[in-house]
Amino acid sequence: MDSERDTSSGAARLLLQEALDALAASLWEPAVRSAGQALAIAPSTGFQIVALDVLAMAHHGVGNHEAASMAAIEALRLGSAESVPVVLEIAGRYVADGDAGRGIGLLEDAHLASPAITSIVAALATHSQQCGNYPGAIRWLEALDRIDPAGATGRRSSIDALRDTVARNAQTRAVIDRIGVRVGAICHQQVTSGPFAGQRLEHEHDFGWVATLIGCYEMELHPAIEHVIASIPRRVINVGCSGGYYAVGFARRIPSAHVIAFDIDATARESCMRAALENGVAGRIDIRAACSPSTLEELAGPGTVVFSDCEGYELQLLDPDVVPSLRETTIIVELHDIWIPNLAPRLLARFAQTHDISHIAMIPRDASRYPILKQAGLSDSEMSLAVSDFRAPGMTWAYMVPRLP
Repeated sequence: MDSERDTSSGAARLLLQEALDALAASLWEPAVRSAGQALAIAPSTGFQIVALDVLAMAHHGVGNHEAASMAAIEALRLGSAESVPVVLEIAGRYVADGDAGRGIGLLEDAHLASPAITSIVAALATHSQQCGNYPGAIRWLEALDRIDPAGATGRRSSIDALRDTVARNAQTRAVIDRIGVRVGAICHQQVTSGPFAGQRLEHEHDFGWVATLIGCYEMELHPAIEHVIASIPRRVINVGCSGGYYAVGFARRIPSAHVIAFDIDATARESCMRAALENGVAGRIDIRAACSPSTLEELAGPGTVVFSDCEGYELQLLDPDVVPSLRETTIIVELHDIWIPNLAPRLLARFAQTHDISHIAMIPRDASRYPILKQAGLSDSEMSLAVSDFRAPGMTWAYMVPRLP
């Protein structure tokens, strides 16, 4: 038995050395092969940890992020922190490519595997804040305080600032809610102007609810929307449908179109269905969960419009090299550079050769254009809140129309 163990240890040691030598020379595939063989015969946890760390780094070098992540997390579970940089880099890349949920999910798995690693928790706080999840960012910063009490003082100002933001948001939301009740009572919960005038809305506890009700929500897109409606597309794909404002709006304005609405949030899908039923278009809206590139490839093409507001995922989804049918698809997309630096130029460059592109900037709001606000007895400050989208400065959209052959 001892001789068998010695033989196994010797073979594993030789394979690991081969893997390490290959890794040092950036020979990723040989490193993966040797480390995988070593892992299969590793006689102890120590051998397993080294093999897993090499596998994580080598798979990462090849570009196999899924396999790299699995190896790194297993190494973390066994007590090694050598693969932490791999996890951080892959998670950061997912976020930068518009798949924040996947990046944060990877970091959460890593945290569960090894809860005391401060860089993992710090990254969770950072990416949560980038995605606008301020309560989540606070939770992770507080967790970091428990792991690293010595640095708690330096983080206090960040936590306090985030708490102030959450409190202000709650106060503003309450004011908007009260304004919406007054405006909604006058217009009977129907949109009063814009391309979707007449559409019925349910009471929403959302910052942009009143702006939607009076018809100035994302008014920058009104000309593009009217242009799309005039083209009478056969299909509209709404990625990130939320409560259904655009999905239902397009279904009402283009009775011949089939509308497919996607949202990963089950509550949003339920709201969209209620809105479709309320407006009598439920039979022409297909509501689904996630929209993958392969699904989009099946649906996009000539006669189709993609309307996208998916919080940065557009960088991953709207890629004509992955979804070739997008080259013949009209696209309206909100660009989330505030979360993913340089997203707009990167995405727009993909369509520069195939589409005529209008890059649309935010425009000021004028509350005096909406007399219903005066009818509701709002103060000047309340009217300013009523017409606001509560959008970060510098947000833009793109309207991209495929060029004729």
